[in-house]
Amino acid sequence: MREITVPTHLLLGGRSRLYDSHALAARADRLLPDLTTYVEPDGGHGFGYDDPESLATRVLTFIDHHDPRP
Repeated sequence: MREITVPTHLLLGGRSRLYDSHALAARADRLLPDLTTYVEPDGGHGFGYDDPESLATRVLTFIDHHDPRP
């Protein structure tokens, strides 16, 4: 993962039963050089289904911030 150099946005549900979101975020932060992480505190593994507009806004904002085009 250290060789991934593109900006990466990691979105995690804070209440997921599949992973420990804070441990995963910390590990990813150590391995990915250009990482932005967001943990949805009350979200589970599929938190994007609960509030798709908020998730879409977050993703589009990340893309706009990293878009190299003028």
